[in-house]
Amino acid sequence: MEDFASVIGKNELEDGKEFKYNGSYEDIAVAIRKNIPAWMVDMERFFELVVLIISTPMAMTT
Repeated sequence: MEDFASVIGKNELEDGKEFKYNGSYEDIAVAIRKNIPAWMVDMERFFELVVLIISTPMAMTT
């Protein structure tokens, strides 16, 4: 999420010191649709990454 903080318009002044870590996958999906002309292709890739992250055992323990 922190790599997308500036893309989704988050900053320390408005969102606090932890702004890089406060967000959601939905925020990223909205930014993809808004900023990428071929968003449907990238949205599918993003969805696959989210499913992979959620389905890995390591994600369940953190």
